[in-house]
Amino acid sequence: MKNKKLGTANSSIDKYEKFYLPCLWLIGVLVFAPIFTKSFVNLDDNWFLMENPYITQFDIVGAFGNFYKGQYSPVVSLLIGGFYKIFGDNVVPYNFLSLFIHLINGSLCFILLKKLSNKSLLAFCVSLVFLIHPLQVESVAWSSAAFKMALFACPFLGGLIMYTKFIDTNKLKYYFLALVFMVIAVLIKEQAIMFTFCLFLIDYILQKPIFNVKGIVKKIPFLIVSIIGGIITLMASASFKDGSIKMIDFSFFEKIVAMSFSMFDYLYKILFPKNLSIFYPTPTLENINGIYILSLAVPILLMLAIYFFWSKDKKYQLFGILFLLINLALAFAIIIFNVRDTFVADRYLYVPIIGFYFSLFSIISEYAKQNKSVSNVLRYVFVGYVIILSFLSFNRVQVWENSEVLWSDAIRKYPEKVIVPYNSRGDYYAKQKQYEKALKDFNVAIKLSGKSSAKPHRNRGIVFMKMNKFDEGISDLSRAIQIDPKDVKSYSERSLAYFKQKKYDMALNDANIALGLDDKYINSYLDRAFIYSATNNHNMAIKDYTTYISYKSDNDKIYLYRGLEFAKLNQLPNALNDLNKAIEINSQDPSHYELRSQIYASMGEEVKSQADIAKVNLLRKK
Repeated sequence: MKNKKLGTANSSIDKYEKFYLPCLWLIGVLVFAPIFTKSFVNLDDNWFLMENPYITQFDIVGAFGNFYKGQYSPVVSLLIGGFYKIFGDNVVPYNFLSLFIHLINGSLCFILLKKLSNKSLLAFCVSLVFLIHPLQVESVAWSSAAFKMALFACPFLGGLIMYTKFIDTNKLKYYFLALVFMVIAVLIKEQAIMFTFCLFLIDYILQKPIFNVKGIVKKIPFLIVSIIGGIITLMASASFKDGSIKMIDFSFFEKIVAMSFSMFDYLYKILFPKNLSIFYPTPTLENINGIYILSLAVPILLMLAIYFFWSKDKKYQLFGILFLLINLALAFAIIIFNVRDTFVADRYLYVPIIGFYFSLFSIISEYAKQNKSVSNVLRYVFVGYVIILSFLSFNRVQVWENSEVLWSDAIRKYPEKVIVPYNSRGDYYAKQKQYEKALKDFNVAIKLSGKSSAKPHRNRGIVFMKMNKFDEGISDLSRAIQIDPKDVKSYSERSLAYFKQKKYDMALNDANIALGLDDKYINSYLDRAFIYSATNNHNMAIKDYTTYISYKSDNDKIYLYRGLEFAKLNQLPNALNDLNKAIEINSQDPSHYELRSQIYASMGEEVKSQADIAKVNLLRKK
């Protein structure tokens, strides 16, 4: 009970405490209000959420038993799969969910810090900044990040609260709840493996022995989960190689410099969140030994700060700075082991930012307590800071309105620096059939990527195909395959291009290669079904359509196509079943009724056939 006495001695009853949580929620909702009208964006939202078969098919067994494109997030598949089953691809419920998760995290942050410090005002101030800081926008407005980074923070913070209650009461139920929450967090996001190290910090701030035998034994189950989680993360990463990710060949020293610069950049962005972007360019080899060398002072200064807080027994300040660094450790590890064309990201600060402000506000609180004359000034400064952060966040949320606005913002801040914004905006323009704009962006992306990335060549090839320039399209797709021989999508798209040129043998060869590389890439089953249909191999076409449907069963056109194949084989009952299913999914497409009328006529059911013809005429008049 020693920690309770310590906290009580340093605090008094806060008569406003009952208003803190409602205030957090109200301000959070107001700041993030624009989120309710935003769209999904073509940065992971497509493949991670709306095209993920474990989500769209609600395949929980498959999600727990398989990696998906280098990811292992079965709990995400469980939650979002349930949402998809109810709401489909309607973005609004997902926006509500992401904000709700963020508000829950703000509440958990308050509860945790209140328990650790017994200072409700300090906990409120940190939690408020956690909720409304512009750096948090990426992890809330970006659906894919919300359902990984923000979602993992719920059991992560909840588990730390349970462990704190265990320390306070010595009741084993809280210990086991902490362990369960950690497991859930690890099954959402790999950053949760740092949970174990945070437990040592809690022991420290609550004045419990840190490295005695009993304390270490209690950490062993958590450490085992961390190790297993780390192994799973490495296995998942090794299972998927994305040739579109540009790696930079830095020496070890240059990586250390880059890591130091990222520390400086994170600290600067926390305090002065200006010019935030979805992508920040990595320093080039030419300037990595220039001004960036100065950033080597940052880790040295951090180590000096840690020593100072330790020697002066500044528990809150030391807890905060170590919490920040521990939860950024994986982001730093990425730089050391694998430098990409961008290595700093706002979302990596989602949980660590708690530690920074807990340390900073503890310092300010102590200073204000010792200098009563400045306490009111500091209150006004804090209110002004919160207003500025709220304004910046409100505007930042609006950048996530759609893919065009998001990528244009990144391009405006870093013109011709990073491939991804041009590539992704071009992809958005292509889907909007603004092909000239798309080609312009892909040309810039190809210029920036040189021979390092297949994706911009592939995307430009797809645009050429949509413009019926098949030779140019095939040339670009072949170039993409030359850069990355394992680029499944390029084979699939080239297969489609050959199909449209009626080069069926070449089309079939590419479709087979694509499926050999990834037998879950469902578009290749569709490509191959079209080829089989065109070459009168109807049974094989039916087989591939059936495989496609096993992954994605809500596409009415596929039932129409398979129904047509059944009809060609005179398997009319099967054809009728498929047409009924197509109509069940989409009752406004006249082509469904038109084919069904023909099937009814072939089966001698003239009344039903005529009824469908009438329906066709009615729909076409509309």
